[in-house]
Amino acid sequence: MSLKKLFKWNKYEFVKAVSGIFLFCLALNLFIMPNHLYNGGVLGTAQLVRTLLVNTFNIDVNFDIAGIINFIFNIPLFILAYKEVSKGFFARSLVIIILQTIFLTIIPVPEKFPQCNKNKLSHHCIRVWWRIHDKKRSLENTGIYNGG
Repeated sequence: MSLKKLFKWNKYEFVKAVSGIFLFCLALNLFIMPNHLYNGGVLGTAQLVRTLLVNTFNIDVNFDIAGIINFIFNIPLFILAYKEVSKGFFARSLVIIILQTIFLTIIPVPEKFPQCNKNKLSHHCIRVWWRIHDKKRSLENTGIYNGG
């Protein structure tokens, strides 16, 4: 069986799939992870396991291991897809999960804003608070924001 028949993807569909998984991983690592939120499903379970491993065993790596754990958790689903669904579905899923693992591993997760401590307010925390407060005040003046 040829690869073209196996994947049933033309170049445009492949570019869409790669772009979509890249944007997903970019959004996850740049917006979701810095705010200490978790995804749903298999990836969310992998994120929880990663958090438990990092916090319990103090594992310190230079990259996020959630993608690798996600790949390991997907192995039984790959076997199920190969046996029960179709070889084409299996091949497309395998490619996308491999790309997701790579992207989640290489896209760095930035640190969240520095913590604002009640006892010592840093200059940065005051600036962030002032910007938020100033935006609320300007929205209240326009009638868009009514407090709350």
